[in-house]
Amino acid sequence: MFRSVPESPSSMLKTSTMIESEAFLVDGKGDQGVNQSIGAHDSKKKDFLPRLPVAALLWLFGGWAGLHRLYLGDRAGAREMCLSLGGCVVGWLSDGFHLRAMVAKARAAKSNHSVRVIHALSENTANLFCHNRVSNTKYGATDLEMAVQFLPMSILEQLERNTNRYFLFIAILQLDPGLTPTNPLTTWLPLGIIFFVTAARELADDRQRLASDRASNYRTYLVAQGGEFIPASSEFLR
Repeated sequence: MFRSVPESPSSMLKTSTMIESEAFLVDGKGDQGVNQSIGAHDSKKKDFLPRLPVAALLWLFGGWAGLHRLYLGDRAGAREMCLSLGGCVVGWLSDGFHLRAMVAKARAAKSNHSVRVIHALSENTANLFCHNRVSNTKYGATDLEMAVQFLPMSILEQLERNTNRYFLFIAILQLDPGLTPTNPLTTWLPLGIIFFVTAARELADDRQRLASDRASNYRTYLVAQGGEFIPASSEFLR
């Protein structure tokens, strides 16, 4: 039976310091211990890799039922072999000739799943990928593009609505005094106000999106390059 004994602050500090030093030791014997534990973990994983003699025995005595494929992790192929009685014996014999390659492929697949390797991008491989620039705007990613594209795109967008096309058609007909006695301003003025207010609202919303995109694109991160960390904007990350 154990009984807890209150410890003084100094002893608790020493205990926590010892635990931290043992847990985060990365040089000397600590490094060897980490390597040994990793090696033991990898050896355990290697024990579960498929072996050629076992696969050969399963192919010889149960190949018609797809036992060797099930052992190699190919469940779909094992099901097909079982339902077709070894692919009418032809698939069974074919697997016997390719059994060594099948085992090597299964071992490589399991080894790749057990270890995850992440390679940092170099300057040559980084150019193969696109930039990290964020653009949620509708009329252009810069002030110049927005100034050039906004007016025609806004007019075309508003003309896609059936009501705007209808009133525009009526306003054009009213330009001919022989068709209608009313003043054309009674239609052109409200239509122009609607177009102007809608365009101004769309422009204000798009300007807000542009400001939000710039805040995201200009955010600075530290990038590992040439053995040191260099600050870089988010839009240039690859």
